[in-house]
Amino acid sequence: MRSLLATLAFAVLLAACAPLPTRDLRASPGEIVEVTAHPTPLPSTTGFAPANETAALRTDTVDRIWKTIDDFYYDPGFNGVDVVALQKQSLADATADSVKSDAQFYRALKREVRALHDSHTLILTPREAEDSRARRATQIGLVFTVSEGRVVVTGVVAGFPADVAGVRPGMIVEAVDDRKVDAAFFDHARIAQPEPVGSEPSAVSGDDAERSLRLRAVRALLVSTDGDPRSHRLTLLRADDTTLQVDITARGGDVPTRESLTTLPSGIDVLRLSRFDSSVRDQLARDIDASRQRSRGLILDLRGNPGGEQRLFQWLVGRFVPRRTELGETRERAGSNPVMAPMYAEPASHPYLKPIALLIDRSTASAAELTAHALVEQRDAIAVGEATCGCVVAIRYDYVLPDGGALHVAQVGFRTAKGRRMEADPLMPAIAVTPTLAERRTDGDVVLQAAERALLAH
Repeated sequence: MRSLLATLAFAVLLAACAPLPTRDLRASPGEIVEVTAHPTPLPSTTGFAPANETAALRTDTVDRIWKTIDDFYYDPGFNGVDVVALQKQSLADATADSVKSDAQFYRALKREVRALHDSHTLILTPREAEDSRARRATQIGLVFTVSEGRVVVTGVVAGFPADVAGVRPGMIVEAVDDRKVDAAFFDHARIAQPEPVGSEPSAVSGDDAERSLRLRAVRALLVSTDGDPRSHRLTLLRADDTTLQVDITARGGDVPTRESLTTLPSGIDVLRLSRFDSSVRDQLARDIDASRQRSRGLILDLRGNPGGEQRLFQWLVGRFVPRRTELGETRERAGSNPVMAPMYAEPASHPYLKPIALLIDRSTASAAELTAHALVEQRDAIAVGEATCGCVVAIRYDYVLPDGGALHVAQVGFRTAKGRRMEADPLMPAIAVTPTLAERRTDGDVVLQAAERALLAH
């Protein structure tokens, strides 16, 4: 009864709040040019923007954030999390005497919203919201993972500072500036990054939780919180155990969408896609058609693919099915009730119907993860590599905060045609391959090789 009364009181309180306004997630071309030339400052560490300067204004922002979540979050049960407790904690944190700047205010907002344990619901500062809409990232251009306790580079974005400086996949990150990336560093990070206040235990545990903590700790060394991006000195260990030291300054730039098709000596084609963006749709169509005519089988490499446009997922699956195919359903809210709508893939005039393998890893997420599930269920595709992210929901808008920041709310949930929820339920590979540290430091690709063997034996 007490829980019911608290929930009712929460609903009455939120009903009086004005809703947050919305804006498109993608900036117009003119806006992209403008924001690239004149980036929004990072949140102040010494004071407040006018929209945040009083406790009353911050209270209003917190109330409106949680009303928006209450109204639009796709799961009326909020993943079993006590949102009443989170909203109260968020109010207390945002108005505490210790909060004396925008940076501290946003830190509190992010902590409580993150405690929903949802992959897409989050708070963005004004700078982050602008970068998200412009598809721009301020970064050095490195992708890395944790392997056998070491931080190893797995990808380098072409043209970004790390690439220009000569950093290559397989190098081990030994230090960032004067901080050694060693066991003592990770022990300190484990103490400094407790679970957010008000949250239930995370579904991620064991090795994955430790890996996630270590990656966050290294990223934190490379992210500036007190001004524009600054230079970092990276100390890296090459595959031959010689040391490389480079000074790298992050820069802003469009996050590139990369698509490529190559043919292995065996006659198996490899189609790589870095992001689900309609800008590469025509090239994808040409490459899939070319592969259909010449290859023995196709490997679709979705490793590191964070997803993107849902419509491109449905279109892409349509290149591989012989008929109109139901892929599952979307789930949204109408008041307190979920509303379901079916998803379909429309077949191409000449679909690719030869054997398919998928390369997946922990960074395969969202639309990429939808694609992997659909092709496994509908085409018996062979998934090879590591478990996917388990990050399969969608957002509709930026909900605009008073100072220009944004709230992203997971408004759409998904189920596969066989009823699988996918969010927090990663796709497990049929052939599990986790490269060793030694394997990551060579030019070979053991995951790709395993997929090739599987298709040749098909």
